[in-house]
Amino acid sequence: MSHGQKERHIRNGSGEPVAAGVEKGKLQALMGGDFATATSELAVAKARNRAVRTFAELEIAEQAAVAEAFGSKPGASGLSGKHQAAVQKLQAAKGVEFDRMYINGQIDGHEELLTTTKPTPETATTLWHEERRWSQ
Repeated sequence: MSHGQKERHIRNGSGEPVAAGVEKGKLQALMGGDFATATSELAVAKARNRAVRTFAELEIAEQAAVAEAFGSKPGASGLSGKHQAAVQKLQAAKGVEFDRMYINGQIDGHEELLTTTKPTPETATTLWHEERRWSQ
């Protein structure tokens, strides 16, 4: 942990401790990824439209890669109360209504992620150093 950072003991929607020492931006991204994964798993099983199911399969793979890149695993950060409620509503939906709710939830989740993960000069510098390290 770098100087000035405090270790965080954050709890997921189930009240279990998660992501000790994880930066807030990464934790938000991981929790959003867990929501995307949970809803996408539902979509793989329930979506009426084949393109929606294909998108869901790709989303699951993407979120697994993001979690791995952050040193985590899919599902490790859990769901917020807001996300748990959205999953429950999605579980109750069927047919075209399900497909529409799933896609709208994915759009909302990605827009939310954009607002919470805008790079700062510090994170841009860190990403630049990481990219150089991996390219060598």
